[in-house]
Amino acid sequence: MLYRRLFDHSIRKALRRGLALMPEVPESACALGRILGHQPLAAQLRKHHEQDVLVPPLMIFSITEQCNLRCEGCYAQALHAQPCEELSRPQMDSLFSQAVDAGCSVLLLAGGEPLLRPGWLEAAAAYPDLLTLVFTNGTLLDEAMADRFAGSRSLIPIVSLEGGRRATDARRGEGVSEKIHAALRSLKSRNVPFGLSVTVTRENIGEVTGNGFLAPYLELGCKLAVFVEYVPVDDSASAKALALTGKEKRRLYWHCWLRRSGGLRIAFPGNERFFGGCLAAGRGFVHISASGDVEACPFAGYSDRNIKSTPLIDALRSPLLSRIREKHSLLSESAVGGCALRGEKAQALFRAQEYQEADSP
Repeated sequence: MLYRRLFDHSIRKALRRGLALMPEVPESACALGRILGHQPLAAQLRKHHEQDVLVPPLMIFSITEQCNLRCEGCYAQALHAQPCEELSRPQMDSLFSQAVDAGCSVLLLAGGEPLLRPGWLEAAAAYPDLLTLVFTNGTLLDEAMADRFAGSRSLIPIVSLEGGRRATDARRGEGVSEKIHAALRSLKSRNVPFGLSVTVTRENIGEVTGNGFLAPYLELGCKLAVFVEYVPVDDSASAKALALTGKEKRRLYWHCWLRRSGGLRIAFPGNERFFGGCLAAGRGFVHISASGDVEACPFAGYSDRNIKSTPLIDALRSPLLSRIREKHSLLSESAVGGCALRGEKAQALFRAQEYQEADSP
């Protein structure tokens, strides 16, 4: 599968570029070097399973639905309005162990707000061969939490912004931007590299791709900027109006691709055409919700497998994920806001009963 090899190569290339940014941070350079050295084994494990099941190199864990903020337009709140029984600490430990054994290379811990469940950080730190990116709103990243990241260099905090101070406070709440900057200063005082996550819309693309946007964060120790394309949380005209056009998607991709200085820039999902279409549903990544549901993507809250009752490798054999992969090139024809999994054909597929198979008792 050519796209799988290309995606593996992209991960290794990003790790090498990240390593090159760490000459003044020896602890983090050592951690990244170990992670990079583990990649051939992880790829070999994935290839070993390939005849039977697709193991994605990247797994996204939304480890909690709890959050201390109420950001406008939050997809996590929109898709998971009802409280759930979240995974326990033993289930966390088991999930990480299974992910490593299957050949996972990179973990993304998200939420809700992941720092509300610090047990996940402790569980992830036990696997230093994995790169674990922790996506946080930054308001709980106090001195004690900064010490945790300083002690576990395979864990990298990724702090979410909406753009400048005004845009961040407008969506996330008054004073949030100042709390974020205080958190970043705490990381800098401990020589802990961090990343930024920016949701890119038609309203802020000009600002966040501007020459000066990252400059103050680079001085504080930012090494990575993840530019996430906005996906509408509903079908309202106002939500759809924020989604990037095809031209703006290309602009964002080339902005990240061509910038060789001032930190590593990644567009997510990036140039999907290069990989033959959407990388969700296990082609490149998969999502596991706070309750353990295995889903194609964080933006598509449908599942027919749960890791509480099914081993991870068996959950990845999900009939739903298989059908999405089979039809991924067709789903984009009715995409909403550029997301194939939010189109009419995808919704019909999710509602269909063809993939519904009862889990073994």
